[in-house]
Amino acid sequence: MEAYQNAALSPEERAKDLLGKMTLQEKVGQLNQRLYGFRIYERQGEEFTLTEEFKEEVERMGGLGVLYGLYRADPWADKDEKTGIVLELSAKAYNIVQKYVIDHSVCFRSTWQQAQHSTRNFFPKATRHAENS
Repeated sequence: MEAYQNAALSPEERAKDLLGKMTLQEKVGQLNQRLYGFRIYERQGEEFTLTEEFKEEVERMGGLGVLYGLYRADPWADKDEKTGIVLELSAKAYNIVQKYVIDHSVCFRSTWQQAQHSTRNFFPKATRHAENS
């Protein structure tokens, strides 16, 4: 277990360990707040496709700190109940975005399987739904 995953350590110790593993690009990527969440996907029925804009931003910044308005659905966002993220699909959409960011972040890539295992223990229903999609 990595020190940053050890709940017995203080938050300061865990943060220091994690920051020590991150590249400068990944640290800057955590400050990245340039994207609007409703612009990073296209939805067809129950399927989501991440946009090239999103993929390029994650690659360029080495991660993603904040994603504003992922669930937003209104005329300004150009999303509605047919093209936006409805409640029943929210866990699936979030997991797709989160998995992409983790898979494309050098620091976290090696620990993704541990994170999946932990997520299954905490959110079994949402995880099964996302994996079956």
